[in-house]
Amino acid sequence: MKLFIHDKYPHILDKTTIVFPVGGSSKRIQHIAQGRHKSLIKLPNNKTMLDIKIEFYRKLGFCDFVLLASKENYKYFQEHLDKAVYRKKCNIKISVPQKKIGRGAAVLYAYEKGYIPKNNYLIIHNPDDVIVAKLGSKMIQTSFSRHLNNEEEGAVCTMVCVEGVKYPYSTFSQLNNIVTGVYQNAFVNIPVHIGITFFSPTAYKYFKKVFTKDRKSDFESKLFTYLSKEEKLYSTFLPKDVWFPVNDQKAWDEFVEYLAKRK
Repeated sequence: MKLFIHDKYPHILDKTTIVFPVGGSSKRIQHIAQGRHKSLIKLPNNKTMLDIKIEFYRKLGFCDFVLLASKENYKYFQEHLDKAVYRKKCNIKISVPQKKIGRGAAVLYAYEKGYIPKNNYLIIHNPDDVIVAKLGSKMIQTSFSRHLNNEEEGAVCTMVCVEGVKYPYSTFSQLNNIVTGVYQNAFVNIPVHIGITFFSPTAYKYFKKVFTKDRKSDFESKLFTYLSKEEKLYSTFLPKDVWFPVNDQKAWDEFVEYLAKRK
């Protein structure tokens, strides 16, 4: 990917809201989380994934954040942010719907409650998809700039993807029911969305069309399907080595090891 920054980029930093969906229960690593969301677990560098994410975007020039929390975990986020030094340097709000309504409806709820300014660009970043290394931050700048290019062509939304992932199961080749080869961690060359999505201000009308505040529905499949049918969904790609999907015990251990080596 050729690195670049769109001319419009510096002028919309204060007109962009970063949204972190943190309403889940972190079931797959709850033995570590102990009642808290995984984005609040202390890491070897004494930070949390939430701290890393906020500082990541602050260094890129963004300073408006919204956490989509739940009634069950709201107090943990409030307690953590009350102690965070960066809280005074940026605008961080916590949106808490009255019941679990899914990410799409939770974004709509935060928007209609005024947590997300009506004419702001929107970056939704899943809490367990971490972008690492200096190159990763430059590539997010470039990816957002690519969205601004896409917007000029009619895009409402741009998904950040990688070209493919390693398949976590054994695969094999065969001939006449005879196995001729066995392969571990085969690379599946199919584009994968990595939990980061850019939206233009026109996107909110689509959230209103697709989601309701009283019914839970899947975010990506429902909204992306709708936008793709209207040819308003675009994509941009990062190299897979700047992306850490921290969504189970093995991935958590790998991320902790990565941070420990960087101490």
